[in-house]
Amino acid sequence: MADPQTEQPSPGTETVAEPVEAPSFEIRPATPEDAPFMVQCHIECLAETYAHIMPPAFAQMRRDRFRQEVQETLDELLEMQQALTAGRAPIRSHWLAVADDGPLAGEVLGAVASGEGMAPWERVYFSNPEPPVSFNLDHLYTRAVAHGSGMGQALLDVALAAPSGGGRAAWLWILRDNPRAEAFYRRNGFVPDGLEVGCGPSWFDRPMFRMWRPSQP
Repeated sequence: MADPQTEQPSPGTETVAEPVEAPSFEIRPATPEDAPFMVQCHIECLAETYAHIMPPAFAQMRRDRFRQEVQETLDELLEMQQALTAGRAPIRSHWLAVADDGPLAGEVLGAVASGEGMAPWERVYFSNPEPPVSFNLDHLYTRAVAHGSGMGQALLDVALAAPSGGGRAAWLWILRDNPRAEAFYRRNGFVPDGLEVGCGPSWFDRPMFRMWRPSQP
């Protein structure tokens, strides 16, 4: 897998992407070695997903924090690895969607994380009431090239799989004015719970709202 830092275009250059057919993919648990590739994927997913509602500075801020984001992601993946080795549930479980054929083979094209309770950022920056259920879909992103491939559904299914079968009851946050994502979550049984707040300065104070669903058969 290529180093995401060395794959960046040089300043002042412009790349023109050729049309790429949605690739086939595999879903697998993330490992600590995946940290830089997860972060690169996450940054590009954010840039693509929110281009219609965020200024260019939004993605650039995250590119500027690449190394810090890698370290934070590595810490989470190490905790996950240690928890699984010890036979306990991680604070957050992470899975990746990796292209397994074609010109993108080996590239991380999607990621999802889930776990019990609020994420640390929410407890630090907000005083929100507890959600209707305890299990949190922390984030789910796919690259635009994978849209329509079933990748998002596959990631959601593995992240919210209930031990006894079916899908877990869960909750999530979603930005307002993100109709593609909202329709996806509604198809999977999620509905708004009535709570809406601003995201804060690093997300340009965009409004986000909380959705939840009961357990699924």
